[in-house]
Amino acid sequence: MKLPLLLTLPILVFGFELNFTKEFSKELMPDELTTHIKVVVQNEEEKEVISSLNQYNKFLKKYDEIDKSNVSMAITPKYTYKNGQSIFMGYNGVLNYTISSKESSKIKEFLENFYSIKEESTTSLFMPTLQWKINDKLYEQALDQLRLDAITWGNHYSQELSTKMNKSCSLKNITVNANYSRPVMYANEARTLKSSKIEMPIVEQVNETITINPNFTMECQ
Repeated sequence: MKLPLLLTLPILVFGFELNFTKEFSKELMPDELTTHIKVVVQNEEEKEVISSLNQYNKFLKKYDEIDKSNVSMAITPKYTYKNGQSIFMGYNGVLNYTISSKESSKIKEFLENFYSIKEESTTSLFMPTLQWKINDKLYEQALDQLRLDAITWGNHYSQELSTKMNKSCSLKNITVNANYSRPVMYANEARTLKSSKIEMPIVEQVNETITINPNFTMECQ
């Protein structure tokens, strides 16, 4: 924890008000490996696009060894323009998934099975970027602890001021900014081999720092 960054002393009739900000931080180890899966299908027939996307969607829904979120699927007509006229070229379908797991081996196993499905040349499977991140629940717990640390520190500091300045000081207000500093995720790319196996580099897990900068107002009489 750093010392107060900003100090102002509005003079009151029988005392003063102290305003400042202070940084509180906590280190956490990223514990969740995540990636984004994207399937793109192009075909002249809408039903063929739907059929191909459903094939992947069914596989993803049944696969219960990993966590899945942010699911979206869309099908749109595709046109090209020539001599001022639009020419219908077929349909474009996109399926998106976010997958995650605390075990890198489960992500690797999933990717190998997922990419083994591909058969049609009209289907594109976009290679993911693997990222270590702090689990949302763990992140929120860390923020709660930092807020509590800030409140506890504020109360203790007001008591310390009272003793040192021979005045009655109290914590009048504390405001925690909603814009917290969340660590950037470490990332690395996985790629497929000719054997449909996944070459997944080991992404190093490094401690990350979560930071809050609450504003304190102390009043001394």
